[in-house]
Amino acid sequence: MNAIEACALKYGASGAIAIVKDGMSFFLNTYGPTDMESTYLLSLNSRFIMGLCIGKLLDEKKLRLTDKLSRFMPEYVHAQSITVLQLLIKESGIPDFFAGNILKALQKDEAYLAMDQAARNRFDRELALCPYTYTQALEYVNGLPLTCVPGTHPTDDLENMTETLFIRQVIEQASGQQLKAFAQRVIFSPLKIQLGEDLPDNRYTITLNPDGGQRLLMAVTQRALLSEKAWAAITKKYVFGCYSIAFCSMLDMLSAREFTYGATGLALHLFFDWEGQIGLMYLTNLESPITRTPEGAQYLEKALVQETEAAFLVPRSPKLVPFSKANVFQAMGLAIAPDQLAFMNTAQRAICLATAFKHKLFILMEGPCAVGLIALSIDHKKGEYYIEQLLIDARFQRRGFGKIMLNQALAYLKAQGCHELAIGVHRNNVAAQKLYQSCGFTVSNIYEDFMRLEANV
Repeated sequence: MNAIEACALKYGASGAIAIVKDGMSFFLNTYGPTDMESTYLLSLNSRFIMGLCIGKLLDEKKLRLTDKLSRFMPEYVHAQSITVLQLLIKESGIPDFFAGNILKALQKDEAYLAMDQAARNRFDRELALCPYTYTQALEYVNGLPLTCVPGTHPTDDLENMTETLFIRQVIEQASGQQLKAFAQRVIFSPLKIQLGEDLPDNRYTITLNPDGGQRLLMAVTQRALLSEKAWAAITKKYVFGCYSIAFCSMLDMLSAREFTYGATGLALHLFFDWEGQIGLMYLTNLESPITRTPEGAQYLEKALVQETEAAFLVPRSPKLVPFSKANVFQAMGLAIAPDQLAFMNTAQRAICLATAFKHKLFILMEGPCAVGLIALSIDHKKGEYYIEQLLIDARFQRRGFGKIMLNQALAYLKAQGCHELAIGVHRNNVAAQKLYQSCGFTVSNIYEDFMRLEANV
């Protein structure tokens, strides 16, 4: 896995990286001042771990997502109006006692306001790690109205500390155990994962080593621990089209939700491709380094996901879909090899041109991963059809995706009434010429810098 090694060195990884494939360990290494004996401090308050616990409670029939909160916390004045599901998917309307109370009070603290930005960020992060209790949150919110009617829309796009503590309360009331004891019984013990000692201030934390992280990665990649019905319940997307009870899909692979120790950067990042039976782990003790580029922010976790996809992605069920806000970020992330820059536009430039000239722009998706794009010029009145742009990401070339995308585009054009089609290709772009010729195109004209190919559809 030379690309993974190069990626880790480029971004200055510190921690452990693991990849599993088809139920077996494919890659495991450590970077920076760490080794296989190093341990990492992580939070049990993560939506990922609590989501797995919710799934187990569903399997044990100790909880239903339709239950009212009054079953588990009757002392909360709005408990009868909110379901467990609404609490889990950020549609409870419960105010955030951390942001609305603790952080709000700091805005009147002169010493806090006098801090420089770095010191204030550090202070905020340490503050978020305090061992807040359900009772504290309850005392703050019990006299406040809900911010919205439960079930109408997400409260916000950030994690709500009150909701987190209320979820923990639901789990502990339903299971009859403290969160750590229950998680130990239903998650860690079955996987033979050894957890470290509790912190003296009981912050609901665990310590994990690379072997434990890889065991957890393997189990979730294989959808162990829970029934299929429970997995379906905690992976169904509710919020913003990308968040479920335990996972999110902000990157191309499914990822664990907020498995971090506050905001200090200590985290276990887990990514999954269940169809391909691929899992990726980055267990770290540092904040993720970010590199700013003209194409946008680049960071280690995203680069690792991209390299892991590149290592294993093959055509399974590729589908050509219209360019839209649902795939805009994946499309802009498509990259071409440096030696192809002389022949073709970057993805960003191709998208801009297609938008400006109102071409039909399509993205080839393999599952949640964008593989390529193609832009078509269609003039029904003149009966003119032309392929304006065609790009397959450099990571996925020579795997058959180009021919698949072109054939799907030809089928679309035929349905639009196209009978003859043309495209211009740079004379030195031999790979593109071979692709078009494999799909029935023949050379019609040759010019100084490019050649025109045509085909009957």
